[in-house]
Amino acid sequence: MKEVKLTPKAEEDLEAVWDYSCRQFGVVQADAYIDRICRSV
Repeated sequence: MKEVKLTPKAEEDLEAVWDYSCRQFGVVQADAYIDRICRSV
C-alpha cells in the first residue's frame, strides 16, 4: 500500500472534521469518519 504524506494544512483540516464530528455525533462517529477518509487516500 502506498504511503501518503499529508500537508500540515490537510492535517489541520482533518482535525477540524474530527472536532466538528465529535461535537455533533460523538467520538465513535468522529473516529469512523476520519478512518474512512484516511483509508480513501
